Amino acid sequence: MGNTLHNPITTKWRGDIGGFQYRVVRGGQVIAERASAKRNPRTRGQMSVRMRFKLASQFSALWNILEANLVKKESDSILARAFATKTAFASALPTGNNNEAAVLDLGEFASRFNANSHQAQDPNLTILFSSTTQTITAPQGVLVTYQVVAFSDNDLPIGSAVRSYTANGSAATIILPLVAGDVKRYDLMVFTATPGVDYVAGPLGNISGDDPMQININTYAVLMEALATNTAEISGITVDSYLTE
Repeated sequence: MGNTLHNPITTKWRGDIGGFQYRVVRGGQVIAERASAKRNPRTRGQMSVRMRFKLASQFSALWNILEANLVKKESDSILARAFATKTAFASALPTGNNNEAAVLDLGEFASRFNANSHQAQDPNLTILFSSTTQTITAPQGVLVTYQVVAFSDNDLPIGSAVRSYTANGSAATIILPLVAGDVKRYDLMVFTATPGVDYVAGPLGNISGDDPMQININTYAVLMEALATNTAEISGITVDSYLTE
């Protein structure tokens, strides 16, 4: 019996053949009808969808904390980010004369995200987040995970830090990220969990200036494992924001 390395039944194809486009997505074969001609419509409706999707994609990529919050709902990081992107898209609104931009309200996103993930906010969590006071208070033994993102005057993210710690019942100071440049606004996202396992807390990641987002993979893996345990109870996200001036 002869053998072939290119079995037409099992081989996955890539490229255009006839009127169809073949792709491999996450190990599976995807076949789609190929567009007969490339177009670039710029109607208000098209621009609205484009700008909202662009903002939603950037938002979900920026907030690493969302993947950790969803670990019991969706262990696949790509699908978890897709969940966050879809929620951000639904929360975004077009702006401008021709919908050439989009805006997203952090509180609106949090409400939708918690509703879609069926996770309620922690009623025992107290957050003071202003230009004069930045603290989180949670009951003793509760695992607190938060992310702070710093924005420049033109709303560009210039610094981000993710941290996790076990609360002792007292107010804990929120550690702001190191940044290169002047900060106009700080946004905060927090959730709590009672993992029921030992966890070594600390900083998970920090970016400064134009450096790429870096998360300590080893520490982050320990956090994800703790949150994924059957005994873990994860709250919904709580958000806050303040202007520096």
